[in-house]
Amino acid sequence: MHSFIEVCAGCGGLSKGFMDAGFKPLLINEIDKTACETLRKNHRGHEGVINQGSMTDLRLEGLSPDILMGGVPCQAFSHAGERKGLEDPRGQLILEFNRLVNECNPKFLLVENVKGLTTHNQGKTLESVLELFSNGGLYDIRYKVLNAKDYDVPQKRERIIIVGTRKDLNISYEFPEPSPRKVVLRDALKNVPKSEGELYSEEKRKVLEMVPPGGCWVNLPVEVQKTYMGKAFSSGG
Repeated sequence: MHSFIEVCAGCGGLSKGFMDAGFKPLLINEIDKTACETLRKNHRGHEGVINQGSMTDLRLEGLSPDILMGGVPCQAFSHAGERKGLEDPRGQLILEFNRLVNECNPKFLLVENVKGLTTHNQGKTLESVLELFSNGGLYDIRYKVLNAKDYDVPQKRERIIIVGTRKDLNISYEFPEPSPRKVVLRDALKNVPKSEGELYSEEKRKVLEMVPPGGCWVNLPVEVQKTYMGKAFSSGG
């Protein structure tokens, strides 16, 4: 059975996919307490490999996963933030991820990040990241911006996927072709538990009524945007 280690696991979307495909988790690491509680509920029978803590404290010597992967924090490169890149402490976690690559020598590495990484610093940041992950030519590195809606997911979500293949395996990785099927929310929300839902305040209800079908906050009057979005209004994106 093939195995994996995941860092920055969130609530388990990536690991869920790999486990459904038959991969065995050796370690799933996440710093957020609430996310770890969700991981334990989503991954019944694998609670023992779920670790709450910072990936900077991990040491992976002695472990030999087929894949090391993670949704390494992306705020440092996001269009919605200040885009400080590797100067941001969150961007530095990419360096920590590569340290883990060198410690456990996986056959493959996989990193998911925001599309903004492709344009940060005129693309120079991405070049540096790809060169870093190649580890002096040990890994063949490929990347592509994929959209979740093209792969049977009812959500428009663009992410850069970086895949590294250890060259001694003589494997040429190719990204999957988009699915011809388009899944929408109506297809996914079946047999879901009943929920009382959420009641909005009168103030918020009035704001939401200003948004047309298919619209979002940019359709609001500018003064309403500033009030409703608060500091987020000035963050760009």
